[in-house]
Amino acid sequence: MAKSIRISDELYEQAQTAAALMHRSLNQQIEFWAAIGQMLDKQMSGDELMAAMIKRGHALDEEAVKGGKMRQEDLFVFKKADVKKMDVHFSPEALNSLEL
Repeated sequence: MAKSIRISDELYEQAQTAAALMHRSLNQQIEFWAAIGQMLDKQMSGDELMAAMIKRGHALDEEAVKGGKMRQEDLFVFKKADVKKMDVHFSPEALNSLEL
């Protein structure tokens, strides 16, 4: 019996595009991607899988920035204005321990 799930609009659109290119239904495309994911999950260690997911996330972020859906600044951990307000001091010991 078929079940309904919620997915992001972005994933839905990506699956729709891929499905059209591959002459599959939307359902077939998502099931195909799920099958690939299951195979990878069985073949890769947790660390390898996590590294692949992070790499994919970075690629999606880069694509969003290039496509104008996101600003590069949105990816920063600290906002530029907050960094400008920071007053950072390093002890002489800390500076001496740096390997350049």
